[in-house]
Amino acid sequence: MKVFVVVGYNNTRVYDVIRLRDLARRHYQAGLLLVAEAASALDSQAADDIIITSLAESMLNQSFQLVTERLYLKNFHPIGILPFSDRGILLGARLANAYGLPGPSPREARIGVDKEVFRTIDRIAEHSSNYRSIGFRRIKTYDEFLACTEEMGGKAFVKPAGEGASRGCFVVEDLAHCAEIWPQIQRYAKDGLIVEELVQDAREYSWDYVAGTSWITEKETTQDIYRAEIQQIVPARLDAAQEKAIHEAGCHMRRLSATNHGAFHNEVFLRQDGTTAAVEVNMRPGGMHIWDLACLSFASFDPWILWLEWASGKRWMETEACTRKLYSGIRMLKAPKSGKVSALPDINHCFGTSTVHEISFSIQEGSTVSHHITDNHAFIGHMIFSNSDYDSLKTDLRAAAQYFEDKIEFEKQQSFSPENA
Repeated sequence: MKVFVVVGYNNTRVYDVIRLRDLARRHYQAGLLLVAEAASALDSQAADDIIITSLAESMLNQSFQLVTERLYLKNFHPIGILPFSDRGILLGARLANAYGLPGPSPREARIGVDKEVFRTIDRIAEHSSNYRSIGFRRIKTYDEFLACTEEMGGKAFVKPAGEGASRGCFVVEDLAHCAEIWPQIQRYAKDGLIVEELVQDAREYSWDYVAGTSWITEKETTQDIYRAEIQQIVPARLDAAQEKAIHEAGCHMRRLSATNHGAFHNEVFLRQDGTTAAVEVNMRPGGMHIWDLACLSFASFDPWILWLEWASGKRWMETEACTRKLYSGIRMLKAPKSGKVSALPDINHCFGTSTVHEISFSIQEGSTVSHHITDNHAFIGHMIFSNSDYDSLKTDLRAAAQYFEDKIEFEKQQSFSPENA
């Protein structure tokens, strides 16, 4: 049986894997095999078979042997390797090389896994006059964290060297915050933490790429000590100079990592003075439905099909421009307060002039929620809208989010009284 092998999987993205399975069947008469670190009740919907194994770098040899043996015993013939998470890139590269399929070398794949590796290369690489690298240091102890933050002027940004989805990411506003933040990031210290200079005068974008085609996505993050991603707009509305600068930064980051790799979600700072800097390289499809937004926004474009074509060796890496027909956006929903939800609002509602494609809550009545958004998985739902007008789309997304969040009902906390004691 011919199969595409998806390496690295988080069940919050099961909708993407189901789509890949359907496309593999329809276009290639092939199955889909999942390689994941944990089993989920949703796996049977997403794949024809699943292999549970560690994706840690220290277990790479054992996991590679397990996967190749299972492929042989099941008579599965890989026709494409699809690294689908940051942790899946190393094993994905090893498998692609072993089966003679498109993919980065194992050495190149490390750039997408360890943030220090990219920062080190980026610091000495040639780049355009608009690009500026970011100062950083890898640390493992609290004393190093404190000293490094002090060296950077008392403000910094700290994140795990090998995590994604904004897990463990904190803005350090002053030295006093170090003691408050450390207990929340200490569990990542064994594998290393990256402390970077804090970029304050910038907006964030992603340079999204698949099989030779790229576009720029506008990113909005929460503005507290955490930095979770709350909104994405495809394509970003930019002037010619801004678009050129971000595109050059995205291409620069790809050149430093792996030019023969099929999917990138490279995150880029655009400073107020027009210069750019890398946030980080991600050698996999962007999350938060970004590829689905691209399907809505661009004419005759499906990045999922292009990814399968690249993985199976049927597509040359040629640069192509996307033709915009709409702006589309996703906005995440957050709990307005912490507590137990007693009722969720009716989602059948219209907002402004935008077309509503999806409104969904990931919680149920009776769920206990927190208003603290610590990473990208802490939201309670999302909305996907599209509009021919950029400003109207942003207005409608914000208005809809406010409406739904205000309509969530919570159980009243029982007050204490002597009679209840």
